[in-house]
Amino acid sequence: MLRAQDTELDVGARFLRVGGRCMPLPRKEFELLPVLLAHAGQVVPREQLLAAGWDNPCEAGKALEVYIRRLRQKIETDPHRPTHIRTVRGIGYIFDREALGWAS
Repeated sequence: MLRAQDTELDVGARFLRVGGRCMPLPRKEFELLPVLLAHAGQVVPREQLLAAGWDNPCEAGKALEVYIRRLRQKIETDPHRPTHIRTVRGIGYIFDREALGWAS
């Protein structure tokens, strides 16, 4: 279980609770979020995220961006100005654990 302010991620039950609202994580989102969390504070290359979520990363196309957007909609206060899951242009994504105050 990871907790931060009014947000918690239950890895065993595969749900995310934000502000008292419980949201189950679909399979792809659940596969991506732990990879980002495991490398919090570090840039995770797109290729690594694609390998974690898809059997054939070459066929994933824009799917990664879609699932990152969905995670942002669940975690971020303003998904259009993300502070927790940020894009590192041309490389990948970084999860800023400190911005959310995550504690395990």
